[in-house]
Amino acid sequence: MQKVSIIIPVYNHLKMTIDCISDVIKTYGVNIEIIVVDDASKEPIKFAIPKIFPQVKLLVNETNSGFAKTVNKGIMSATSDLILLLNNDIRIKNPSWLKTMIFELENSKLDMTSPAGGRMNKKWEYISGEITKKNEEFSYLVGWALLVRRNVFDKIGLIPENFGKGYFEDVLFSYRAKEAGFKLGITENVGIEHMYHVTFKSSGYNINKEYNEKRAIFLNIIGAK
Repeated sequence: MQKVSIIIPVYNHLKMTIDCISDVIKTYGVNIEIIVVDDASKEPIKFAIPKIFPQVKLLVNETNSGFAKTVNKGIMSATSDLILLLNNDIRIKNPSWLKTMIFELENSKLDMTSPAGGRMNKKWEYISGEITKKNEEFSYLVGWALLVRRNVFDKIGLIPENFGKGYFEDVLFSYRAKEAGFKLGITENVGIEHMYHVTFKSSGYNINKEYNEKRAIFLNIIGAK
């Protein structure tokens, strides 16, 4: 049976996190290691999770560090050759969800897979709407449910930490993976429902401002004009 380390970054939203983990532990047909990384939440995540889910490995940031540093802490603690980044703002409708993703990874000889891909135009601006079909073109794989072989991290590094609290990490990571020759693909019909930008919105972030600032950082990194 395949083993997968599931990294769940968390900032507040205790109930949502409990719901997410409750779904994850029902995963069928896969040996899972669950690693929750608390990004210095104001809610009592670090006290509640060990009591409710003693089988979960909990890591805690001393200061709020943002998405990339938080998931990277989990990746460095993972013990599996397959690593899944999973947001806590998801609900899993099918207990075979992860088995489906692993099958696609193996069957299509992929190095990374996700239930959805994002689209960008030639100016690296977002095009609304995610791609969920294998035969459609995408620019990057989304970071809210991303299954990655460990050798990808070994070659291109961890999730980019250039973007502070968040945005564009999955774009740059996918870009670097493609440049390094890794194969990316979408897994259809996974059975995951994603609630977008829950943490950003509840924290009072101006999403348009965040997007514009992080896009400028991304363009500078890749040398685009």
